[in-house]
Amino acid sequence: MSASVRTAAGVRPALRPRVALTPDRRLDLIGLAVIVATVLWGLVLGRHLWFFSDEWNIMGTYPSGNLLTPFNGHLSLVPVALYQAVFH
Repeated sequence: MSASVRTAAGVRPALRPRVALTPDRRLDLIGLAVIVATVLWGLVLGRHLWFFSDEWNIMGTYPSGNLLTPFNGHLSLVPVALYQAVFH
């Protein structure tokens, strides 16, 4: 049983034509493809880069209350201050 749509005059309406791929639409799709490729490329390049154990220690348990004290010989004022401001 197939349903047929007919107008008041008994004529089938014309099917909607396919929307052509306009230059603007084509550029949007190319831009999207470039963004996806760039994100995937960045993930592949950074797949072995991750935090090491001492980098987690600086965030969770900073050795002293003084933010100007070096951690492993490095001044870590900005990341520790941001972490303390956001989570404490």
